[in-house]
Amino acid sequence: MFTQPQALYRDNLDPALKYVTAFSSEGPTNQIFSALKLVLAGQILRRVTILPLFSPNNLHGLWWGARFGDFFDLKHWSECLEIPVVEWHDVKLSADAHRVENRTENLFCWAQPGQSGRWDEPSLLKDYGILTTFIPTDKSTGWDWRGILHHGLVAPSPQALNATKGEIAKQNVVCLGRDLYRTESIINLGQNPGLILPEDPVWSHVGQHMHFTSRMIDLATQTLTRLGISSGDRFIGVHIRRGDFLGTQYITDTINPYIQEVEATQNMLRRPGSSEKPLQVVVTTDGTQPAFFKLLEEQGWIYVNHTMLGTLEAHGIWMPG
Repeated sequence: MFTQPQALYRDNLDPALKYVTAFSSEGPTNQIFSALKLVLAGQILRRVTILPLFSPNNLHGLWWGARFGDFFDLKHWSECLEIPVVEWHDVKLSADAHRVENRTENLFCWAQPGQSGRWDEPSLLKDYGILTTFIPTDKSTGWDWRGILHHGLVAPSPQALNATKGEIAKQNVVCLGRDLYRTESIINLGQNPGLILPEDPVWSHVGQHMHFTSRMIDLATQTLTRLGISSGDRFIGVHIRRGDFLGTQYITDTINPYIQEVEATQNMLRRPGSSEKPLQVVVTTDGTQPAFFKLLEEQGWIYVNHTMLGTLEAHGIWMPG
């Protein structure tokens, strides 16, 4: 696909091919949701997908431009999807990384209705010398999958051509903005955008093929071993988000909803006629309150205590950066 990155990304694009990209937004989970939906758009439109940068959390100002390929096996993903999935560092030289002159280029992106102009979030392709300008979409089209496919296949409007001085028509990279995780399901336009159901193509066609790299699997295996979970052991994983929810309606003094879901999962996974013990439960969380940890211990659940494991000291705030 790309033999090596170039000083100008347009010099690296095959005129016989079309491309699609987008930008990350919000926390890592929403960024992954956006990536899955972006890749599905690439599948449907038969376009090479250029993944955005990946951040620990832009809400905290930590945009370090990590690569999806540091965490996920993109080669395996591309092979399963039968479309190329690449990253910006494959396409264009980074000034910082390669000590080259930052040659500036423009990239025009579709925005949600009502949003337009330059978005100066440092997460955008600043290190690659790419300036992004967001062009509002037609409000009558909306910002769901119908709108994405419309703007992926139909020529830009006269307003967009005027706003970009005609440059958007020459751009064979369709940029779908920065809020893809908000788009509704492709099969159920009334579905909560924060949910991806098993039958949704976002999962069945794309998400299920997204595997961690061997390095990430090794790190997870090492952590589980320290928690007493042997390789090959079955367990139920639960993530309980608390840190940035404290003091909101989302946090209560109990973990009863999680207990109910774990029991339902235990019953679903129990082999018919089996008298085997319930599966061990392993909890990851950003909670730090002793009273919360006590609730987990009362259930006999194991939790990942990053302070005791020395995760920060061993890997830094945003591994594997």
